[in-house]
Amino acid sequence: MEYCEIGSRIRELVKEFGITNYVLANETGISQSSISRITRGTQKPSSKTVKLISNYFEINERWLLTGNGEKTREIDTSSSGGVDDLIAEKVFKRLIPFIKRYHKEQQEKMEEIKEQIQNLQKEIEALEKV
Repeated sequence: MEYCEIGSRIRELVKEFGITNYVLANETGISQSSISRITRGTQKPSSKTVKLISNYFEINERWLLTGNGEKTREIDTSSSGGVDDLIAEKVFKRLIPFIKRYHKEQQEKMEEIKEQIQNLQKEIEALEKV
């Protein structure tokens, strides 16, 4: 069944990028249960889901669906500054998921700190009333 192969390719990407299905779901807006069913090969991904996953990993939709063709998207080298720019662009694309995950973790930490400050302010207000 082709769904199993698509799921296998998604599992490969998740492992390669060092993320979890949970992170993939959060970053793409796809439900975690759908990601789980797709990676197990029990659900066919919609065209929207394929596009979201392909965009997230910066990969070729055709490769994700069929396993054929180039895994990574074609890069237009006609206006590129040469091989160094091409390599830098590929490295940057590989870093995007890590940057996204780090940014999300930092936002979560800031929310925790904000909550702690609010709690401390409430405690101070309560002490001032005594």
